[in-house]
Order: sequence, then structure tokens, then C-alpha cells
Amino acid sequence: MSFGKEIFEDIETFSKLECKLFGVFGLNNNIIRYIEYNQSHIKKLQIDNDEYKSQIKELQEEINIIKEKHRECKERNEELKNELKSKSVKTCSKCGKIGHNKATCPNKNP
Repeated sequence: MSFGKEIFEDIETFSKLECKLFGVFGLNNNIIRYIEYNQSHIKKLQIDNDEYKSQIKELQEEINIIKEKHRECKERNEELKNELKSKSVKTCSKCGKIGHNKATCPNKNP
């Protein structure tokens, strides 16, 4: 038994019960009501999807901003590391060699 046939049989049963209780057999109206309900439900889902799509787009933009800031921070961190490294390397002001300073220079005569 297919899903569509089951639904039709349920609507038909409902219509028969409605006829028995109220004296009105409204199978066609019930089918139309069911279809309209489904269409309105589908439209609501589409609206919800559109809302979620816009929220997802906003979140993706925020993620991109965060990624860019992270990249900038990483670059600045590397710059500071290199700057610190260059300042920590001893360079002799007398002979210009690296690894010692003026006070510990092996060449005492300039």
C-alpha cells in the first residue's frame, strides 16, 4: 500500500465519520483542505529555510572575519618573535661580529 493511498483512505474515513456525525459528506473539501494545509506547511518550511540560510551566511561572514583576525595576529606574533630574536642576538659594536658585545670583544684594539 502506498503512502498516498493510505492518506486518501484516512481522509475518506474521516469524511464518512463527518457524514455520520454531521450529515455532511465533504470528501472533496477534506482533500482540498489537506492539500492546502500541506502547501502552507511547505511554504512555512521554505520561509524557515530562508531564515536559516541568512543566519548561516551571517555566521560564515563572522567566521571569515575571525579567520582574518587570527591570520593578522599570527603574522604580528611572528614579527614580534623575529624582533625579539634579533634583539637577543649579541652584536659587537667594535668589530661587528655576532655572538659577543663590546665588553667581551676578543679584539681589544679597534
